[in-house]
Amino acid sequence: SIWMVDANNKYLECQSLYHLDTASYQSSNPLQIQQFPSYFDALELNSILLSNDAQKDPRLAEMQGYLKLNNIQSMLDSTIIIDGKLKGVICLEQIGKQRKWQVDEEAFVSTLASLCTQMILNEQRKKADFEAKKLSENWNLSFNAIKDGIAILDSNHRIIQVNNAFAQYVKSTKEELINSSCYITVHCNTHPHKNCPFVRLKESKARETEIMMIHDRMFELILDPIFDENGQLTGAVHMLNDITEKNRFQKTMEVLVDISKFSYGEGDIRSFLKRVHEQISQILISKNLYVALYSKETETYTFPYHEDEKEFFEGEEAMSLKGSLTDYVRQTGKGQIITEEIEFELRKTKHIQQFGEPSPVWLGAPIINGLSNEVIGVIAVQDYNDKDAYSRNDLEILEIIAHNIGSFIDRIKSMNELKKAKEMAEESDRLKSAFLAN
Repeated sequence: SIWMVDANNKYLECQSLYHLDTASYQSSNPLQIQQFPSYFDALELNSILLSNDAQKDPRLAEMQGYLKLNNIQSMLDSTIIIDGKLKGVICLEQIGKQRKWQVDEEAFVSTLASLCTQMILNEQRKKADFEAKKLSENWNLSFNAIKDGIAILDSNHRIIQVNNAFAQYVKSTKEELINSSCYITVHCNTHPHKNCPFVRLKESKARETEIMMIHDRMFELILDPIFDENGQLTGAVHMLNDITEKNRFQKTMEVLVDISKFSYGEGDIRSFLKRVHEQISQILISKNLYVALYSKETETYTFPYHEDEKEFFEGEEAMSLKGSLTDYVRQTGKGQIITEEIEFELRKTKHIQQFGEPSPVWLGAPIINGLSNEVIGVIAVQDYNDKDAYSRNDLEILEIIAHNIGSFIDRIKSMNELKKAKEMAEESDRLKSAFLAN
């Protein structure tokens, strides 16, 4: 039979018991270890317990009830030792009559115990390998799920591990990055640059950072030191934090505040719109931008401002844009992102026509009169090259800017009306004075 110590070291549990006389496998109740101190003391002293007369053996004194119940006369046991501790026992038991165990039988049970020990160790190793593999897979899944780019560097700037985001940010494969130097893959240099954060980290033994552009996106580089058990620097964790949107948001807020400020200044509308365009160009692709103002009386548009790579419409000349995307935004009163696919559908459902040069994407926002809440015009940008040039966030920004333009036009219109009223009042006073003088 084969017996194993349970996980709590309290019981010896039967794993397998073969009865030769009946040629069958049987079961047996577990044995409580503390009830058999002499037996276990003997096993601790010698890896083999050989007893030709088991029922009179003082080492088996506490086991007499078990021995007599099963008519066991002789025993030959060998221990299963794992990591220096008793983990199980191989038991050969002679039933009915005593047996004088031979040397080859003693060697046999010892071999069986060794085989069981090796099988258990193999199983433990397999389990450990499986757990290690599972842990590694979980680590890789977690490592690659992190949105920040992460590379593990050795002390010579060499990349030894990298996650998916890092490879994506520097536009390389993991295979290309492993064993390459970070100053080559990130900085595109043949050696560390003058202000290299890793060089600084080697001196400071602390976190070092740097802001830089990588493939048209802005990143914060964060390097944290890795130390061994002796406190020696062995490498660094190199993180790439994409701050493009964060930086763009901050810049957008600055631009919107600036536009809001000078929308309350003085000046003609073209000068104002030129300043608006200069500000917009800091946060949006806006090589091609125009403002079209609508006349309700004539149902036409004029272009107080128009900058375009392929067209020129600026001036006071009124144009009918019925069926255009500009007129569509005015009529709906909503900002629109129009791709070629959307425009194709609008031509079928809204009878939109092609005005000017076609572009893969067009972005337009209504300019609204704050007093009447009527749409008085449209501001639009378009890109002739990249269909993904604009996003929903870009449209929201353009709508805010359109609101500022509307406020400026309202204020200029009010100022012009006041000026005209003042001039009329002054003319009336002059005529009245001339009449009374005569």
